[in-house]
Amino acid sequence: YTSTHTYHKFPEDISTDILSLNHQTKRNTITTRIEYDNNFNIVWSNIYESVSYNKNRFDYEEFNKQFNDYYSEFHSELNLFHEIAKWLYKKRISWWARYDFNEHVWLKIWKESSWINTISSFIIQEFMLATNIENAKILFKERINWIFRIHMPEYKWVTSSISSNQRAFYNYNHWFHYWLWENFYWHFTSPIRRYADLINHRQQKAWLRKDWEIYTKSDIRKIIININSTIEKTIELENNYNKEV
Repeated sequence: YTSTHTYHKFPEDISTDILSLNHQTKRNTITTRIEYDNNFNIVWSNIYESVSYNKNRFDYEEFNKQFNDYYSEFHSELNLFHEIAKWLYKKRISWWARYDFNEHVWLKIWKESSWINTISSFIIQEFMLATNIENAKILFKERINWIFRIHMPEYKWVTSSISSNQRAFYNYNHWFHYWLWENFYWHFTSPIRRYADLINHRQQKAWLRKDWEIYTKSDIRKIIININSTIEKTIELENNYNKEV
């Protein structure tokens, strides 16, 4: 995505039609089902292939209209999603409590978090994070070759807040993701936008169908090197462009 263009990874007809969750269409999907207790601890989860029917596709304006209108068709469902997302978020950031932050720093972290996003993007974010994390937990136990998302623990204090000195990157080994404070994390939910997600989808579908893995550990290593290198080059180009502007 740029300020003026969208560049599709696949041919546009595939990206905007066959692989897109269009209005009132059926799509082959992979479902992650997670059940929580009253404290939002996970009690059961499962992954399986499925067919999804997209009953209604919202743009931001339509979402806000349905969300805020008590008599709208989808008001109850959208507000329920929002309540669940808020609880997932509170559970996810509870690790901050281990730091002795004063009230000002806590408020700063809270305001700079996902609460400043639109409600719709906040809901999507929390459900996507929950899916990515739980998928990584389940599939790590299978000892299949996956691509993990890593963030190393190198922090510095800046104006009463903290920031990371090191960007997240991909790796074939499982390491702790310190920014999310999660033992397991991978990218999975955006296979038409991120190549790592597509690779993980292919590996996962082979596992679900009890086929042999599509990619060996050697293949995964080469793919990760290429992805990380491309990301670094892209960031360098963006930084150079911003300096020139």
